[in-house]
Amino acid sequence: MKARLEFEDVNLGYRKKCILRGISFSIYPGQWVSLVGANGAGKTTLLMAAAGLLEPQSGRIRLKGTDIKNYSPRQRARHLALVRQALEALYPFSCQEIVLFGRYPHGRSERDGDIVRKAMATTDVLHLASQPITAVSGGERQRVFLARALAQEAEIILLDEPAAHLDPAQAQGLFRHLKRLTEEGRSVLCALHDLNAVATFSSRVILLGEGRIIAQGPPLKTLTPENLRRVFGVEFTLYPLPDEGRALIVPR
Repeated sequence: MKARLEFEDVNLGYRKKCILRGISFSIYPGQWVSLVGANGAGKTTLLMAAAGLLEPQSGRIRLKGTDIKNYSPRQRARHLALVRQALEALYPFSCQEIVLFGRYPHGRSERDGDIVRKAMATTDVLHLASQPITAVSGGERQRVFLARALAQEAEIILLDEPAAHLDPAQAQGLFRHLKRLTEEGRSVLCALHDLNAVATFSSRVILLGEGRIIAQGPPLKTLTPENLRRVFGVEFTLYPLPDEGRALIVPR
């Protein structure tokens, strides 16, 4: 199976400042890879590079085997959908128009209406279709932009703390839907602070700290008390849940 997205010894930063060094990993079809680290560890920086919006200082990022810089923005958008954490609404487009923007990389199609409605129904914002994006709450706005990413029908979905403005029920619904997408063959790269969601839904985890990858692998092998202490500077206790094949992670 060929990797969809590959980082090969990548250094990332802004101007002359390096934020992350020697980043190497691959994402394959059907995988959910979670980025875990303290604030300022470089999770957003890595996501921006994965989206082709930040050029590496060194190293190479490949999208489907081709250097990502060789793709035009529209070509990238056919393969990658990015949902940022801080979503400002500067213009009063309707929520439906915002989601429809996700169809731009594909050109106009008779399927657009059905795809947009399905995406909005999935994130429970169909009732907001005619509302200006500037008039809805932060949580509703987050779900509208998530719907736009779903409408984009990209193979790889990049998310930066997607549940930050959602209540627990909405967050669980979102995570379950993203998991279904991976079961259908899509790939997810997601920055998350909710360690129990990471442990529940991820195929792999990348722990970021000290300007590099501290550890990466399956959740139970990566989210160890030792690794978490090193990344966050506090103690954690893991309570195994044998029937579910995971552990409950609690800071002390």
